[in-house]
Parts: sequence; C-alpha cells; structure tokens
Amino acid sequence: MSDVLRHEDCKTLLEIMDVIEKTLITKLQKETPDTLKILAVLTGFGNSELPRTLDPLLEAYSPCSDGVSYQL
Repeated sequence: MSDVLRHEDCKTLLEIMDVIEKTLITKLQKETPDTLKILAVLTGFGNSELPRTLDPLLEAYSPCSDGVSYQL
C-alpha cells in the first residue's frame, strides 16, 4: 500500500470521526441532563458511592416535579 493511499485512508477516517463526534455532541445537547445518568457516571455505574457531603446538593437539584426528591 502506498503512502499516498495510507494518507488518504487516514484523512477519510478522520473526516468520518469528525462527523460522528459532531453528531454525538448535537444529540447530547438536545437531551436534558438526567440525574440518574449523571449519578451513574459519577459513581462509575455503581462501583462506588458519592461522598455524603454531596447529599444536600443532590436533594436541592432533584428534578422531580412531584416534590419528592430522590432517596439518597
């Protein structure tokens, strides 16, 4: 395989990756943050717990519309 073809392949791959990245960013920007998704990421999907000092913040920013905050 010539260097020119490798360069073109790499260039094409980078262009595809750029389009995918922009698409994912646009999709994520359209979604509203979900507290459970954020907590899942922060806790390593349940592998650890958040520090208890964050409890007041989590309760204050609970998005529940029924007035019942998430049980921590």
